[in-house]
Amino acid sequence: MNERLLKALMASTTLKAADPADLQFSAAAWRVQRLKPGELVWGRGEPADRLAIVHKGCLEVELAGEILGAIYAGELVGEAGAFQSGSVRSANVRAKEASTLLVMDTLHLRRLRQDRNSVYGVLLQQASIGTVRRVRRATAWLARVADSDAKAPGRKEVSGLLRMWRALVPGLPADPPPALPPLLRMQPGLAEAPPEVVLALTTVFQPVGVREGEVVVMEGDSGERLDAMYIVASGSVDVLRCVRGGAKRLITLKAGDQFGCNALVEPGPRTASCVATSPVWLYRISKEDFQRPPAAVQPWWWESVLRNVTGQLKGCDALLAEALQVDEDIEDVDDEVTEARRKQSLNDLVEVAGFGMGDYSESELDRVEVVYDEAQLRRRVTPKG
Repeated sequence: MNERLLKALMASTTLKAADPADLQFSAAAWRVQRLKPGELVWGRGEPADRLAIVHKGCLEVELAGEILGAIYAGELVGEAGAFQSGSVRSANVRAKEASTLLVMDTLHLRRLRQDRNSVYGVLLQQASIGTVRRVRRATAWLARVADSDAKAPGRKEVSGLLRMWRALVPGLPADPPPALPPLLRMQPGLAEAPPEVVLALTTVFQPVGVREGEVVVMEGDSGERLDAMYIVASGSVDVLRCVRGGAKRLITLKAGDQFGCNALVEPGPRTASCVATSPVWLYRISKEDFQRPPAAVQPWWWESVLRNVTGQLKGCDALLAEALQVDEDIEDVDDEVTEARRKQSLNDLVEVAGFGMGDYSESELDRVEVVYDEAQLRRRVTPKG
């Protein structure tokens, strides 16, 4: 056994939650890759066939000649794509300086899953956390560039009179809640889960009736309000994000859709509000059960969570693409906006804003701002300074 490699794995903050015996067993699945400054780790469009931990040095994420961000020692890179079958790289990754990586390919990753090695679960959770961070940055950007199409929701304290009226006219769904197992089968990655996995999950979800217009999750909620995740069983729920002049409807959720998991994956304020647009049945899982589900559901549960947050990120990117749409019919271009940036593809524009790959700081995201041209009534994206 390579003792130096094992020592590096044991010292990794990314793997600190893994069982030491499992980590030692997994050492054979890792290899060391040493890079010279400027050396390519992988290129855009290549298969996402491995993940890596930066042991020493620093990597840069590059797209269309622009540096999008940096990945430092102790951080995971390429993890989300490695867990998504058929994924490709969305940007180039190079060594900014002499660097050392601890690399695992997807074949060994799948073997760890088959062996129920805790290292697999730790890497899976880290991938979910990284994707949630990108969703938060994407929704924050959306708030800065999108126009409103709905009224911003508000949560009011329920008066005694209103409580009495609700007791007489409850406004809850008239029918009993639909069966839970088919709804669980609709969750990402759970369609083929063994029956015992679905059965175990039914023990940790509880039905909740919601009135039309009720705010289930409020943007900005934190602390004790970060207490649950939900699956829509019947009815519909709008997901709204506060933007200029009101709110932006991100999506309308129907039966089988879930919401509220991001703040449970990584603690942080709710990034959107969820409002019932009809009488709704929900199935609720508490924060405690979400983070520590029954042993029988591992790793199916966290794989489903990762697929869900990845889907959210794609949805946010699509809305950003719409919000950042450049009007090609206008020929005049201000000196502040270069012709090259104006003609850049929308996909690249979104990725340059920081959502294609990697984990970027707020200062890096602030390199781009939206400028309003009153004369031409259009949006542009231009670098600061």
